[in-house]
Amino acid sequence: MNIEIIVKEAFAVIGKEAFTWDGDGLLPVLWGNMHKNEAEIMDLVKKGEDGKPVNTWGVMSSKYRDFATWEDNLSVGLFLAGYEVEMDAAAPAGWTKWIVPGFAYAKMKVEGENFFYNALEFLKSKDMSPVAACHFYTDLATGDDYFCFPFKKLDDCAGDANKIK
Repeated sequence: MNIEIIVKEAFAVIGKEAFTWDGDGLLPVLWGNMHKNEAEIMDLVKKGEDGKPVNTWGVMSSKYRDFATWEDNLSVGLFLAGYEVEMDAAAPAGWTKWIVPGFAYAKMKVEGENFFYNALEFLKSKDMSPVAACHFYTDLATGDDYFCFPFKKLDDCAGDANKIK
């Protein structure tokens, strides 16, 4: 498995939010709802030089909105399907904004079934266990999907880049 270490300062995502206990098949429905209504937030979305959105995020958090990992064997929590926006953007009615704390992430391209659980085991074997909930990232320029596993909170690094590795 290939790991790219990235450092991402706190960032904002506006999207559609749901709890895992909202029903089976939640994520495809949530993403569909977000994409169906995305025109409502498109003026807020971060875009590349070509004027197109650069990414989507599937941001996860515990039910307490603290970005802790999901509970009950990673099956219970919150999910926000959305786009990255400027920090000062306001979510319109019917949308939710989350401010994601800054972390050093192990960014891993999604490859095959059960990749999430296989990646978790691989990271544990490298002493890089996640310190918060994983996030799902899609690079819209390439169409590639990634899991971003936070393994160090940036506050814990206090400006020392050597503490990130």
